[in-house]
Amino acid sequence: MSKIFLAGDLCLTEDITIDNDVAAKINSSEGFIANYESVFPPADALKRQDKNAILISSVSAVEGFLKDIKVSCVFGIGNNHIHDMGEEGVKETRKRLTAYEKVSVCGAGYKEALNKPLELNINQKKIYLLAVSSESYEVMSKPASDSFEGILSIETGLENLVSSLRQECDFLIIYAHIGKEYVNFPRTEIRQFAYRWIDTGADAVIGHHPHVIQGKEYYNGKPIYYSLGNFIFPDFNTKNGQRIKWKKENNYSIMLELEVNNGLNFVEHGLYFDTKSNRLSFSTEALDKLYTRSEQLNLEITPLKRYYGFWEKEYFKYMAGQYSFAAKVKRKFNKYIESVKRKVK
Repeated sequence: MSKIFLAGDLCLTEDITIDNDVAAKINSSEGFIANYESVFPPADALKRQDKNAILISSVSAVEGFLKDIKVSCVFGIGNNHIHDMGEEGVKETRKRLTAYEKVSVCGAGYKEALNKPLELNINQKKIYLLAVSSESYEVMSKPASDSFEGILSIETGLENLVSSLRQECDFLIIYAHIGKEYVNFPRTEIRQFAYRWIDTGADAVIGHHPHVIQGKEYYNGKPIYYSLGNFIFPDFNTKNGQRIKWKKENNYSIMLELEVNNGLNFVEHGLYFDTKSNRLSFSTEALDKLYTRSEQLNLEITPLKRYYGFWEKEYFKYMAGQYSFAAKVKRKFNKYIESVKRKVK
């Protein structure tokens, strides 16, 4: 294996189109990794009650994706939607995905199994990929135990595990489904998690879940990508039938091209997923967003204490947009339109 690509959230609930140049770029490698954000429902399984939306995989979408992307695929299933249909949904999703010869999965299972990361071999180097997530209110993934298939939770403390694993490999990558949704910058606490992982041996941290591109920074010379954004994520319905439509901002993402020599060398590619046509294309705007947001994460310019105040202001802007009078009116209007559409059908 010479190089691989890594992307953010991949939701295959509807048929999608990948531009030929994007597919060709991915297919020039020997592997592709993404966070798989939907489930295959087992018969008679119960929907998760504390989630607003249940994301159900489409067989035709999955098979169409695998027809376009011809290289081996690793789907991380350690996220907040893998339990949309309960623990049985985890097992069914794993079974259905790995039935495709070129697909493997990681990130969800029993606790002991999750301590053994995915092993990759790139340019004769052993790479460990450790998929983790969070049980915090802002993610709500379900943690694994000895008797329950769940995710490897960052709240349990990963430092000893990271230190131990780093002794067994040439490079260790943390692939993390964490962070606050829809905010363009990571919380201070998320940055501190990433710093501790690097302090104890991680060579890179790659994040997803916030549904926007967040910045990147280098800590002790090691790269941290806080959120790659939505790689492919169509609009979707809530459990009560309301159609959730992504804003344009949510449709930009970063895909990383990884080559390994004496270190991990990442090349960034910007992408845009048009939710009106469900089409994935290259985008220079996505790269601009990554670089602009990365400037605020330079510790030499903005120490963590000052950054905390900056992040609070960014979060306030997001919350004001969500709960302003205009936003409430718009949501009510959209609900009404959706209800009319359902009646017509």
